[in-house]
Amino acid sequence: MLERMPWQVNVSDANYTGTFVSSLTIAPSVATVTLGDLSQPFDGTGRAVSVTTDPAGVAVAVKYNNNPSSTYTGRFLCCRSFCIRS
Repeated sequence: MLERMPWQVNVSDANYTGTFVSSLTIAPSVATVTLGDLSQPFDGTGRAVSVTTDPAGVAVAVKYNNNPSSTYTGRFLCCRSFCIRS
């Protein structure tokens, strides 16, 4: 889905004045999210998986029943969701 964003530049200076109005079209991009540390020994402390993204710097949040780590043993369902901020 392409998103068209309007923008405007106003120039106000002693020697120059003017306004430029246009729009910027933003196209979706692709990012790869890789989960690591999926198998860890149980020692009673909270454990979390590692996350890397390509390109680097994509914001990712991992939650375990809305907590940042889990102290439970066993297998967990892995779900993904993406939030696009505008």
